[in-house]
Amino acid sequence: MMLLAVMLFCGAPAMAQTAAPAVKPPTVVTVKLQNGMTALIMQNKISPVISFDMFIRAGDVDSPSAKTGIAHMLEHMIFKGTKTIGTSNYAGEKPLLDKMDNIAVLINKEKAKEQPDTKTLTDLNAKLSALETEAGKYVVTNELQKAYTAMGAVGLNASTNNDYTNYIVSLPANRLEAWMIIESDRMQNPVFREFYKERSVVLEEMRRAKNRPDNALWTALLGTAFISHPYRTPVIGWTSDVESLTRPDAEAFYKSLYAPANATVAIVGDVDPAKTAALLKKYFGRIPARPVIYPSHTKEEIQKGERRTAVVFDAEPELLIAYKKAARSDLHYDAVVELISGILSSGRTSRFYKTLVQDKQLALDADTYDNEPGERFPSLFVLSAQPKAPHTVAELEAALYAEVDKLKTEPVTQWELDKLRNQLVSGLLQGMESNYGMAWTLGYNQTINGDWSRNWKLLDELAKVTPQEIMDTAKQLFVRDTRTVAWIEKPAK
Repeated sequence: MMLLAVMLFCGAPAMAQTAAPAVKPPTVVTVKLQNGMTALIMQNKISPVISFDMFIRAGDVDSPSAKTGIAHMLEHMIFKGTKTIGTSNYAGEKPLLDKMDNIAVLINKEKAKEQPDTKTLTDLNAKLSALETEAGKYVVTNELQKAYTAMGAVGLNASTNNDYTNYIVSLPANRLEAWMIIESDRMQNPVFREFYKERSVVLEEMRRAKNRPDNALWTALLGTAFISHPYRTPVIGWTSDVESLTRPDAEAFYKSLYAPANATVAIVGDVDPAKTAALLKKYFGRIPARPVIYPSHTKEEIQKGERRTAVVFDAEPELLIAYKKAARSDLHYDAVVELISGILSSGRTSRFYKTLVQDKQLALDADTYDNEPGERFPSLFVLSAQPKAPHTVAELEAALYAEVDKLKTEPVTQWELDKLRNQLVSGLLQGMESNYGMAWTLGYNQTINGDWSRNWKLLDELAKVTPQEIMDTAKQLFVRDTRTVAWIEKPAK
């Protein structure tokens, strides 16, 4: 529920159940550079701050075969600096980086043998470690982060998703040009130093993730629901793939997908659009254009029967039920699905909360996710719930089906529709007061849907949805043969 997520993020207040007012999209200046990069500029002078959100339309779904996790690994690398940031002597550092890559390739070749030689691997790993130590003498640790901190940055971060990677920061308004200088350098001249050291950090992160029951459950659900499409892969990748990633792998991914034409930056805050556009052309416009090269994506076969999987974990029971759904494309269909999701799980007046949590006390909580694990390709509508003792997963599963089945046969009330429409409008309006929230909304929709104004158009479609359409869509969506069920159960004693 993207719009509902914006609402909750912004803490929208409850509203009287009246017809939702029309909401006009904000004034956004779109700048398209000659190299293909897109920039969205929105002036908001509520405070002398600017939020930046740079999106690259590249996520783990775009990882080449046997190189899962490379998008996440690259996100880490982008913070390691450039030819001038993060190093005291790039000319002295580069030959050592190249030597490490050669050793890493030899290690992978040895590991790929039917019977790898232990002594050879030990010697090669020792050489790699020695080169890392030598190269480390040139590294200026965290220079990028320190530079941003000195400028008064807030929220410097990044995230990798199945569908995209984004880089965020908020700065005082007088640091606009400084951001342009740093980020255009990061986009054009990144140096993936400390790659093998950082790979170990990521592998440790993966080991910790495996000990989380929610992570294990979602991994099982996606791996069962998707047989062939890369949405089945965790964003962080598979351990054996990550262990073999090399710096040249990261450079190849960067060259293929971190092209200007695959980048969108949203700039929201106390900015002058004309001045900002001129600076974008000055700094980002000089980056040479290059083609965007995506790997081939295997299409998911049509599911012809329910799939079920249990995750044995020493944790409290939890249940996920997923239904196959189309990728986001038809705006009106998406509006219907958005309303279905909200009717079931949005707030304390939702059906799941009132029936399963409050009245029957079957569940501790219950929620819905209408585009998991991404939106660029056909995905899943997921029901999520935790049973409340002494009730079981089986009891809760039956109760969830009963609630979604009601949507197929009983028209929703006008009160429910008005409530949700008003919540969505309220959330969008309050989101406009947050520079970061607006930057994310603009950048995300432009990156995934090719239209930054999509949320406002979706609001118009929400007003057109009828109770009959909700029943018809529920019948098409909640089908047993496209269903995948995953749950946590404790080990047998």
